[in-house]
Amino acid sequence: MEEQISNTETECQFMEHDSTVVFKKIKLHEAVAEGSLDFDEWISLISETEKTYPDNIEKICLAYDSFLSKFPLCYGYWRKYINHKIRLCTVDKVVEAFERAVLSATYSVDMWIDYCNFGRMVFEDPSDVQSFKKLVEIWEEEMESHSNPSMTTSVEPMLDNEVSICYSQDDISCIIKDLLDPSIGSARFKALQKYISIGEQSFQKASQLNEKICYFETRIKRSYFHVKPLDVSQLENWHHYLDFAELHGDFDWAVKLYERCLIPCANYPEFWIRYTEFVESKGGREIAHYAVDRATQIFLKRVSVIHLFNARFRERIRDEFNARAAFLQCDTESDSDFVENVVMRSNMEKRLGNFIAASTIYNEAIEKAAAKEKWHILPTLYVNFSRLKHMTTDSEDAARDILIDGIKQVPYCKLLIEELIKFGITHRGSSHLNVIDAIVANAISPRPGVSQGFSATEREQISKQYLEVKFSL
Repeated sequence: MEEQISNTETECQFMEHDSTVVFKKIKLHEAVAEGSLDFDEWISLISETEKTYPDNIEKICLAYDSFLSKFPLCYGYWRKYINHKIRLCTVDKVVEAFERAVLSATYSVDMWIDYCNFGRMVFEDPSDVQSFKKLVEIWEEEMESHSNPSMTTSVEPMLDNEVSICYSQDDISCIIKDLLDPSIGSARFKALQKYISIGEQSFQKASQLNEKICYFETRIKRSYFHVKPLDVSQLENWHHYLDFAELHGDFDWAVKLYERCLIPCANYPEFWIRYTEFVESKGGREIAHYAVDRATQIFLKRVSVIHLFNARFRERIRDEFNARAAFLQCDTESDSDFVENVVMRSNMEKRLGNFIAASTIYNEAIEKAAAKEKWHILPTLYVNFSRLKHMTTDSEDAARDILIDGIKQVPYCKLLIEELIKFGITHRGSSHLNVIDAIVANAISPRPGVSQGFSATEREQISKQYLEVKFSL
């Protein structure tokens, strides 16, 4: 009998993990709402929920739904979840769970087998299930693609020293018709030779292709999803396998192989990126959009590199709104990610011709970094901002003044001083030289009581570099 849900949630103790992290008692709803658990923590939460509430389908669903929304390719946990549904729910709820499972893990053969077996046991006519109809449609499409009249078969018939001949399906149909027509007499023998030759060549090519496929297939050690990283040889095998599929020229086969690959390799941005670029290059924009959406919204939503790729992808297809939105999804907690995000956002606006917006991005970033006292990233922002300003306005004074502002913010920064000197080399002129001269002299002059100034070695290096500039003018 289903356990009643009390108003006050019973607290559950999380299991201790291999990582030696011991979790405090926390309510199930709070754990789910927080949403910051890693894979092992989710597994412990599910295990503890099953022990604490073995017959409470609402709490079991809460744990599994939350977990599977973050890790939708985990066939084993879909299977466990569905077993709970079979035990505690009606058939329609089980079908609903299966439908979600095959939608999330469409290329999981085991998932489809389980669903088909369930349908055979429960329904008089399993074809009434919507997903089964879809599966049949897919099979029919596959069969049709293999018998498409537009396809051609290239063979090398060994008769009368003929050179290689390319037979279309229509040609093959005519050969079969001649073979079955007793009225053509001796011509039937020639038709038979052609038919045998076509069969032999087709078999030979199929065997060669199968041999190459088996080479890659036998090296796949893990075809299912897991958070544990794949070893280098597995990743390389998938890359080589995908290279082979792309070169083979069968787009549908390549797409299916990519989808298979993205089950064990779902946590690797490079596979999502190459999949998107491949299908986009072949005119499959809808498939590309679907791949990018899954990567950014489900599997890699906390990985900055995929959001940066998404921004570039959206810009390339002239989807400026979503390109800007993609940058906002990037993790900018680390200083390097913050700077990279600023540079890429500003460069995109520059490419789009939005020069004021490009400059605004740098101004806001500099203000934010200064407010947080991130003095070590300010020089890089100022240097890039100066170069952007010169490129977009062609104003040497404006570009120079940005560097000077940076030196005022971070007085003893060798990077900014050297950039200002390089600016003097690039843009020769007495007006620049007079300004730079005073700033460099002030920077390299030792000051009593100033502990953060340049060292004697740094002062000598800067002085030498600047003198070389002056004497070269």
